[in-house]
Amino acid sequence: MKLFEKAVFVIGPTASGKTALAHAIADSLVAQGKGCELVNIDAFQFYRGVSAGTAKPSPAEIAHYKYHGIDILNPEASMDAARYAEFVWGACKEIYARGNLPVCVGGSGLYLRAVLHGLDPLPSRNDELRQMFRASAEAWGWPELHRWLELLAPERAAQLHPNDKTRIERALEIVFQLPEGVTPKDVFTKLKPLSQQSSVGDVFLIQVDCADAILKQRISQRIAGMFSSGWFEEIIGLRNNIGDVFAQSQALKAIGYPEIWEWIVANDCLTVSNAIDLSRLRARCESELAERIATLTWQYVRRQRTWNAKERLDWAVDSTRLFSEQFLFIDRFVDFINK
Repeated sequence: MKLFEKAVFVIGPTASGKTALAHAIADSLVAQGKGCELVNIDAFQFYRGVSAGTAKPSPAEIAHYKYHGIDILNPEASMDAARYAEFVWGACKEIYARGNLPVCVGGSGLYLRAVLHGLDPLPSRNDELRQMFRASAEAWGWPELHRWLELLAPERAAQLHPNDKTRIERALEIVFQLPEGVTPKDVFTKLKPLSQQSSVGDVFLIQVDCADAILKQRISQRIAGMFSSGWFEEIIGLRNNIGDVFAQSQALKAIGYPEIWEWIVANDCLTVSNAIDLSRLRARCESELAERIATLTWQYVRRQRTWNAKERLDWAVDSTRLFSEQFLFIDRFVDFINK
């Protein structure tokens, strides 16, 4: 079943150049008389006010490229991959109905998977079952619970290490709640490799990346730019605007935000209002945290690459060597946008 008609997806790790490439592709398409609108699939750019630390496009870029899915939620709200997939499907259908081509861009693997393939309708969290599993694991060990899973859902058990307690617990929680007539095979279909899963729409997938040394340099430069564009002050402002709920918000989970927030609290920055003092505190915060945030970002890049390697692709792009204009001369891309 198709949930949207046709869309281009530009994916890749943080700082790889995917947003710049998506903008350039959109410009090239429009120059040829083809309408184009962009759709965000980043997990944090849809929060209002969470901007400096998420590399969110500028207001001018958002307007120029007719972005969908940016600044659609307050920072204290929450969003899951399934709900956001429905939003993206709807946006793609509306864009295509207007005669334009959707170009979706972002680096959040779970959101990409949900948009491209959908998610299994799995049972919700059950704390009573979890307590039982944890008590059993304390008595007999997680390998024993893994053996339970082998009996109940062998395909899923084969994918998990016997000590992977988080996934074993969730798999058992799902199996124990399946309604009559539904088997584990019915609900674990999305666990096969992404490259073997059918897409829920007609997709041209572009993966963007570059050499490690270049990417690490870009990450460091990006973090410096985030601090200089007001990242530190943004986090103080978010806390002042929405109160203590900010500390538990989903928006605070974006890389760098919890680290800077903890630093702000530890250094009692919320009571400082003098601009000069704030500037000094920001400089201290950057000098003490920039390297740590860069390390966390690089760890995330590795996870993004691992996720993206599982996905099918139509074209792999080295952002330092291939310019978007060349896509208009790639037969497969031309065929896709014209069919």
